[in-house]
Amino acid sequence: MPTFRHATCESILPKWQDHEFYTSSLVLGIDIGLEGIGVFLRRGPQTLYEKTLIYRIPQTNALGQRRQYRAARRCRKNRRTRLKRLEKLFRHHGLPWFEGDDDALTRSDPFLLRHRALTKKLASQEALSICIRHLVTHRGYEYFSDEGEYPWGDEASLSAAVKWVRTAFVDEETAQFLRTECRVIAELAGGKAEEKYQQFCEVLDERLVSAENNPISEVLRDYAAEKRNHIRQRARGYAFPRKLVWSHLEIICRRHADLIGDLEGFLHALGAPSSQKSESIFFYNRKTREEMEAHWAKKVGLCPYASELGLSAKLRRGLRAEMSIRRFSLLEFLASRRLQLADGTLRQVSDACVENLLNWMKAFEAAYQDQAPLPAQEQRLSERLDGHDRAGQGA
Repeated sequence: MPTFRHATCESILPKWQDHEFYTSSLVLGIDIGLEGIGVFLRRGPQTLYEKTLIYRIPQTNALGQRRQYRAARRCRKNRRTRLKRLEKLFRHHGLPWFEGDDDALTRSDPFLLRHRALTKKLASQEALSICIRHLVTHRGYEYFSDEGEYPWGDEASLSAAVKWVRTAFVDEETAQFLRTECRVIAELAGGKAEEKYQQFCEVLDERLVSAENNPISEVLRDYAAEKRNHIRQRARGYAFPRKLVWSHLEIICRRHADLIGDLEGFLHALGAPSSQKSESIFFYNRKTREEMEAHWAKKVGLCPYASELGLSAKLRRGLRAEMSIRRFSLLEFLASRRLQLADGTLRQVSDACVENLLNWMKAFEAAYQDQAPLPAQEQRLSERLDGHDRAGQGA
């Protein structure tokens, strides 16, 4: 963030300190927490009333997964858009198109057809149409195109991450990012989360794939090896990177170029990048990465104090993740709180405690940047703070 001289700050502080809001105004403060409401009334610096009202909230999960439900609705809408555009592309290139309840779709096994397309040859355009449609419908995941969720859902949970990665295949780029994300989750959770993180990394290393080591053909081979449907090795439920699914689709199309009039034109239209929103099919997304970043930027408002600090009036607020903002938030929180000890005594946070907290925050930031483990002392402090935070959510 832009900086300003210390002298500027010194000239502004008296103006704020002598403001009637701090000297004489009647001010009511209400702090709504998870388990209580804090009420504080003052006139100038004089305290008139203060109390914490504890209450119990009934357990409910009605909106607990609202983001997942919204993501599922968008997923279905995106799928319908892709299929509509695929139908138009099929008709342009003379490939047959089947409606959702057509016998050709309901009686065919797309996994067997895809395996046959890789090992032998498909006998008809109808079979090729079913293969391509199946892959466009189930195109795999692309973590960096999603709107902020983790691949396993909305919850920052290591248990959910381990469960997801056991049935997922991950490329190196995504794996590197997920290691960092899960490492931060583990450090914030503390306790035995480090063991869960190590378990996640071990499973993740086993699930690494690349274009040269595409596991899709192996899954299809194991599925087709058993002739009895009720004991087949399952082919559904695996999460493949979208780039690998596209590579698999491209191989099938090139092996059956004789069934497609203009192969290169067909693949060019089918694989149009997501940046071409009006034309993309396989890589279509509701929003491009650039549009999402622009949307996120709009959510960062203008700084209300910029003009008073002698800075540009168009200056945006700092993000909460920035170290300077985190330090300010911590200091503001500690300056406006008193701790209630076991004997009921209220006490301000000591200078030594503030210094320890700031040092821990600095160590945490350095560990995150360097991807190095926290020192043992800071790790123990992290665990204690996490426990205090859970215990005092209603304070």
